[in-house]
Amino acid sequence: MPKSIPRSGSEADHLRFVLEHSGIGAWELDTKNGSAWRNRRHDEIFGYPEGLPEWTYEMFVDHVVEADRPAVRERYGRSLEEGEPWSFQCRIRRPDGEERWISVRGTPLRDQEGQVEKFIGHVLDITDLKRDEDRLRTISHELNHRVRNTLTIVQSLATRSFPDDRSVAEGRKAFIERIDALASAHSILTNESWTGAPIPAVVRSALLPFCGDREERCSVEGPEAWLPAKTAVSLTMALHELATNALKHGALSTQEGRIAVRWTCSPHGEEQLCEMTWTETGGPAVREPEGTGFGLTLIRGLMPTEPEGKAEISFLAEGLKVRLTFLAQSGHIAA
Repeated sequence: MPKSIPRSGSEADHLRFVLEHSGIGAWELDTKNGSAWRNRRHDEIFGYPEGLPEWTYEMFVDHVVEADRPAVRERYGRSLEEGEPWSFQCRIRRPDGEERWISVRGTPLRDQEGQVEKFIGHVLDITDLKRDEDRLRTISHELNHRVRNTLTIVQSLATRSFPDDRSVAEGRKAFIERIDALASAHSILTNESWTGAPIPAVVRSALLPFCGDREERCSVEGPEAWLPAKTAVSLTMALHELATNALKHGALSTQEGRIAVRWTCSPHGEEQLCEMTWTETGGPAVREPEGTGFGLTLIRGLMPTEPEGKAEISFLAEGLKVRLTFLAQSGHIAA
């Protein structure tokens, strides 16, 4: 594309240059016979890159999607009758079947009797703008939904972190740690535009505060399956509670203790059914607690809220073993 308008030539040449390179479809409609002059960009917008030999009002209407035609015709009739600009947005369907959004504005020209004899105007392809608007609406809806869910989780964490038999200092520490785990899950999801998160990233992020990069203490192994956003949050919180318990009472409370996190995924309809095992070894002898603390309550309550979700906790002599079942998405390759 030339970088500047040529200085020589007539004003008509300059105007033609601007129209050809501005992306604006220009047109002039004769209201008496319905025929229209237009530039090449106009025809390109309607799906004819090589141009058409002719164009009429009815040909235009035929390209408008059926649901939008009544409004387009009504505005045209009102503009003819009242002499006001013919301005609207609508959807069109190209010859190849692709649907596009256009913005049209035509200025009426009257004859000596005061009747509208022509419209001179432009047409713009605004499909990308409409898609951006739809995306923003979706993001706004999702944001509202996530904020409500997050506040519900925070409320539950606050309530359960301060039981009557725990000091304020202990409750505050537990609450802050759980909020940090929630924030970690949100950070991963934000990096992925909240489309979800890969299981390895979720697992490593949840274990990092407890294991660091010491793979001899915490080993992780499994495929690069992709979790929906809500499942990623649930899994993060469950793993955080397991690691916290391991640090206080389980494998991570001794130098010899080890944790292994393994998962496998198999086809399940249009998704993947994943089974994850948390296995502790080398820690103190394990006994099933008489009461149920918030950590176990959270683990048992989180995963069943997910599609196909399950949480099975086994207090084995050699160490705690937990089996988590959940769905992952198919067709998304984790980075």
